Amino acid sequence: MSTPALKSATIMDSNPFSAVSETYHTLRANIEFLSNKNPIEAITVTSTEWGEGRTTTAVNLALAYARSGKKVLLIDADLRRPTLHAILGQLRRDGLSNYLANQQTLQDIVKESGYSNLHVITAGAQLPGPTELLSSGRLAELFDELKGRYDRVIVDASPLNVAADAQIVAASTDGVVLVVAYASTKRAELQKTAKTLSQNGTPLLGIVLNKADRNR
Repeated sequence: MSTPALKSATIMDSNPFSAVSETYHTLRANIEFLSNKNPIEAITVTSTEWGEGRTTTAVNLALAYARSGKKVLLIDADLRRPTLHAILGQLRRDGLSNYLANQQTLQDIVKESGYSNLHVITAGAQLPGPTELLSSGRLAELFDELKGRYDRVIVDASPLNVAADAQIVAASTDGVVLVVAYASTKRAELQKTAKTLSQNGTPLLGIVLNKADRNR
């Protein structure tokens, strides 16, 4: 686990004492504070559009929880453009889509991540109808099962403004972390996303401002 691309996406591992790593510890701590009022076991990480850094955020938030001693499962629920498997050096196959399509069991798709306290479920094979797969009752059943096995479940979902996929995933979790790219996410898109979450009754746990110039 030493390639430059991997190091940049897993800053919690490659540079655990950096200022960026500290922001993930702070995000975890803030979510834990909210959890004192209402239990938060499963968290959806999403964005408004592609390329805003949600997968990097999901990975490092999961690592922050794992380093705190929690037993964590990280799931790639982006069945359209998944990247989690590449970041963690995994194969995409044998993952979430296969489970939702009744092709494999939970035992078949949970994989070792290479990090202590962290397991992963990749996106799985590219199958037709990702929205329909996620809409199946299998997804809710999966989360119910996982909450009994793990302290925290972190889900990397596709962008909210691209398709209904992330809304479906978020409905099965306890809240959403929204990743916003500095200077590129349009205000109208952010307002649309916030409205969507509010209408669905999905708690917004926090907003991560990504790709910001720290010198400004």
